[in-house]
Amino acid sequence: MDKLTKHISAEEGDWFLKYFGLKLPDTQYSWFDVSMTLHECKKDCLRNCLCVSYSNLDIHNAGSGCLLLYGDLIDIRELPGGQDIHTRMANSELGSKKTKLVVLSLSLLSGVTVIGLVIGLYILKKKKRKINFKDDLDLLLFALSTLNKSTSNFSVKNKIEE
Repeated sequence: MDKLTKHISAEEGDWFLKYFGLKLPDTQYSWFDVSMTLHECKKDCLRNCLCVSYSNLDIHNAGSGCLLLYGDLIDIRELPGGQDIHTRMANSELGSKKTKLVVLSLSLLSGVTVIGLVIGLYILKKKKRKINFKDDLDLLLFALSTLNKSTSNFSVKNKIEE
């Protein structure tokens, strides 16, 4: 397979987005086979670069047949009890696994960093509050034994202004 054919081949990495309950688009550019299953229909659509969408041909009794759609999907509408249409999406629209991994990693790293900063600021604020409290209340630093000695066990004689 030469480079041009390999580049044009849309088989690798393409996927389908399923839309529910729709009226089939204009079938001017389409192909159908009543004997194919939906799985075979998907494979055929992947093999053909011009195929943009596929669907069951008949939706009665769990669906049967294959309808491949080519070109623009014209005149699609929501319809109660309508058909499911599988529309082809390029792999680039989904994003590669590496891109997803990088985005996920950066998101997690950012989240962890923000949480770490919030916790760090909370701890810092709490420490500042404790330091200010200790600076304001220097008397709390005396031991009880020191106070007992200096007041003669809190003697009545040592009371001030009674």
